[in-house]
Amino acid sequence: NAEGLAWLKRKLFKLGDVEKIDFDGIKPDRRAIFPAGLAILEAIFDALELKRMDHCEGALREGVLYDLMGRHHHEDVRERTLSSLMERYHVDLEQAARVEAKALHALEQVAQSWDLQHESYAELLSWAAKVHEIGLDIAHYHYHKHGAYLIEHSDLAGFSREDQQMLALLVRGHRRNIPKDKFA
Repeated sequence: NAEGLAWLKRKLFKLGDVEKIDFDGIKPDRRAIFPAGLAILEAIFDALELKRMDHCEGALREGVLYDLMGRHHHEDVRERTLSSLMERYHVDLEQAARVEAKALHALEQVAQSWDLQHESYAELLSWAAKVHEIGLDIAHYHYHKHGAYLIEHSDLAGFSREDQQMLALLVRGHRRNIPKDKFA
């Protein structure tokens, strides 16, 4: 949080030398750049008026680079990620396209009455339809569970952990009922 950053900054000033930095998790070869990272983080907190921030599994540089590459080529990183996943797990592209078209058509029929008009629902359903059979590359038996596991536990560039969990839930639930408590 912002108070923690201020405390850390004061502590660094008191040390007076980067070689004296001895915090848990800071490797000796990273000491020299730690103050710069702290300054950047403090500037982000100030500019965006943040009160707190949580960590994520990916590095900022990876997300920024993927995003910039996608913008330059007018493509979504998430689409590229799913294409790679589909290729890796030998997804039948024609079948995936058929399922995607049918799923989106079904969503279109109920979107208003079920209050699912936001484009993120269609996007999530589209992604799930594309990768719903990736578990077949592991085994036919319970392939929906294998697919959900792969999605939930893979590093999928462009996807937040929450996105991955929702995507995994749809993939797992496509052969059975999706537990309603997961959407509460």
